[in-house]
Amino acid sequence: VDSALEEYQFSQYAEAMYDLLWRDFCDWYLEIVKPTVKANRTQQAILRNVLDSILRLLHPACPFVTEAIFEHLQNAPRPGGVAGLELDDPPAEMPLLCRAGWPKVSESHRNENAEALFDQLRSLVEAIREVRNAQGLSHKVALTLHATPELAKRLSEGDGLVETIANLTAVTTDPA
Repeated sequence: VDSALEEYQFSQYAEAMYDLLWRDFCDWYLEIVKPTVKANRTQQAILRNVLDSILRLLHPACPFVTEAIFEHLQNAPRPGGVAGLELDDPPAEMPLLCRAGWPKVSESHRNENAEALFDQLRSLVEAIREVRNAQGLSHKVALTLHATPELAKRLSEGDGLVETIANLTAVTTDPA
């Protein structure tokens, strides 16, 4: 997003923001935390800070909408900050989004192994959703995967993500 804006590549900026908001935030992140966010203060803090960051990043493209949402967000409870994410608040005398700082994220938050794991789990969930849709399955079902030991290990590292997002009661693995 930063480089697209710096280079006046507004189409790339808009595409990146669309992917961030709809695919990453709405389709995946919100669905993943939905079952547990109400009881988890850490997830609440992360959710609020991510939404705040997205509003700041979207502001150049849709200032009136983001400004209105930001006003409501400022009145919402603040369960805490997120280490490594810097969100400078706008001045108290003029608490507008256009006066708020651009989000700054520490490079230490980059975790290529976690990204690779999530991409693999996301691909698996998408495949499961396709099969469920083709079979007309709307209720929860159990799934047995014929998986390599490495994939079985990665599934266990996902900590229930596949079951939650793919609407499954359980996932068990058999050797491939």
